[in-house]
Amino acid sequence: DALPAYSGCVEFKGRLFVWGDPQYKNRLRYTSYGRYDCFVGKDAGYTDIFGGEDAILCAVKFYNELVVFKRSGVFLLEGYSPSTFGILRLADNVGIASPQSARNIEVGYAGMHADESVSIVLWQDTDGVYAMDGRKPKKISGPVDHYFNPEYSTCIAAANIESLQAFVDYTNNEYHLLIPTYELVYNVLTGEWYPPWQRQIALATGLLLRGTDNRYYTYGAST
Repeated sequence: DALPAYSGCVEFKGRLFVWGDPQYKNRLRYTSYGRYDCFVGKDAGYTDIFGGEDAILCAVKFYNELVVFKRSGVFLLEGYSPSTFGILRLADNVGIASPQSARNIEVGYAGMHADESVSIVLWQDTDGVYAMDGRKPKKISGPVDHYFNPEYSTCIAAANIESLQAFVDYTNNEYHLLIPTYELVYNVLTGEWYPPWQRQIALATGLLLRGTDNRYYTYGAST
């Protein structure tokens, strides 16, 4: 049978995981091991339910787990096979408002200790930008709160929030959140927010690539 249209996909532990299933919107669907095109194998199927009935909006890899986002919460999918998959809820009152803002960056964060993880996930909820290192999410957007607080004239318009995108710049350890006409830029290593960036041509999306010379390159695109 033809597959339905899905909202997104990610490769995880030798399988293709997809979300946006029309029948099970609060579950991830996965392929057979090593067969990214096979959704009908004996070890293909669906995960358990993530939280309530609202839909899964995106998922990103994080070490050996998968961080799964909904508007109502943040979850961790653990395990190495369908028989060992387990779901851990990380937050009840924090979700994601901009599905394309979730990014993983492996440089650590300000104040981290040597024995702590050097990989974090960043994303944007309605009230600000959050970071997570495998434990509870932490809001990091205090210095730029006026872009997320509706009491200020600089607050991001509600109509734009769902479509916001972000990209990471490994060379400069930066997380770029793209707002119409400007960017909010956060240095993950120093914990510093820069003044809003305005380019001659506003970016609509960004992409990180690793070239054949083993260097990182960041590409931006406008509408």
